[in-house]
Amino acid sequence: MAPIITTTRAAIATILDSLTDTSYNLNWGNNNEIDEAFIDWDKYDASGLVGWEGEDNLDDPDGAHAGAYINNVLAMIRVRVPLKDQVDIPDYDIFERFELALDDLKQAFGGSNTNGYIYQYDNARAVRGITGGVFAPKYMDVSFHFEYTQDRTDPEIAGDA
Repeated sequence: MAPIITTTRAAIATILDSLTDTSYNLNWGNNNEIDEAFIDWDKYDASGLVGWEGEDNLDDPDGAHAGAYINNVLAMIRVRVPLKDQVDIPDYDIFERFELALDDLKQAFGGSNTNGYIYQYDNARAVRGITGGVFAPKYMDVSFHFEYTQDRTDPEIAGDA
């Protein structure tokens, strides 16, 4: 059995793979692929690399929760979208594609009960970098919170809340 965060990251990647342009703005695929060279940009409009930024314990500070930890994880989806044509000002076109991707993620996870967890949108940030002398965004990090309980003696299983 894998750690709860690991199975949740895999579930998020599976959800991203199911986002198609018939129900969403963009067609997502090749998710959790670290090497962009392996992403099929001819077939897909967006890709997400799923990670996490941190975890906080929500147990009462005056005493531990009975049989489980109550945890809040800040999950991160690193969104990559290509510009398929050369443009004069890449910021304008890439931001429009980031906005479409962000709407897709809010639709897919906003208020959903996915893998047994409720996801709450937190923030999105475009990460900028210098490429070819043009200062343009490289990717966008989107964060969601999810809360779960974890057994104190066997942390790979959900605990009793």
